[in-house]
Amino acid sequence: MKMRSLRLLACSLVAVLAVACGLVLGGCSGESPEKVIREDLTAKLDQIKNVDDEAIEDLLGATDTSAFEQLGVDPTDFMKAFLGGFDYTIGDVVVDGDTATASVSVTCKSLQTMQGEIEDLAYDLLADPEIYTLSEDEVMERVGSAMLEAIEGSELHESSYDFTYSKTDDGWEMEDSGSEFMTAAFA
Repeated sequence: MKMRSLRLLACSLVAVLAVACGLVLGGCSGESPEKVIREDLTAKLDQIKNVDDEAIEDLLGATDTSAFEQLGVDPTDFMKAFLGGFDYTIGDVVVDGDTATASVSVTCKSLQTMQGEIEDLAYDLLADPEIYTLSEDEVMERVGSAMLEAIEGSELHESSYDFTYSKTDDGWEMEDSGSEFMTAAFA
């Protein structure tokens, strides 16, 4: 009788442990959509924030970089200057069925502001009489150097952008490739 009670108790403990393990493992097996989306955005935006070589190659992609070469500017240095100071904060992630929207606040340089600063530096170069004594290659290098200087010193601005995600068989995926974001954020 005592042995039978111990077996029942042992079986009951095994059953309780199995249920408890199932609940714990079940709770850990699927991350929340909000967490998955935050992690995906963080991975993508950190490539820009940390200005790694892979991100620069992706951004330059099939871009014709011959203009940089004419100016004596390394395209990688240009991108590092352009992306310098980039930062972001992921705000609310709102899930509605099979779609989700993640709000992101971005701090970055503005193409419009940089264009004005580059034009100012170009006018300053043209006003310098020494520029007319230089060879074409030297002039181009001065222009490239001034352009890089303007970009490095360009002020940061803040903007907001909403990323849309859709739930697929493979998980949560961003709807656009990010090109719309780059255009909107750096405008």
